[in-house]
Amino acid sequence: MGTLAQFERLLMVRKDSPLFRMRNEIEVQQRVSFLNAERGHEQEPGLIVMRLWDGVRDANLDPQRQQILVVIYPGPKTVDF
Repeated sequence: MGTLAQFERLLMVRKDSPLFRMRNEIEVQQRVSFLNAERGHEQEPGLIVMRLWDGVRDANLDPQRQQILVVIYPGPKTVDF
């Protein structure tokens, strides 16, 4: 897949939910957490587990989803989380 096609796929993902398009620092602080980092010294090196949460009272951004979990791991082995 070419670079342009990959970029277009990322844009499609971003467009799919307002949770990927938060507008300000307060929204990000209220709705984003990094679950692997919360495990402290037990976290898996290189693993990024980001939770986008739509459970903020009176401020529903995405009527179709309560949360989105984004997992990024470039390592060579399979990991459990």
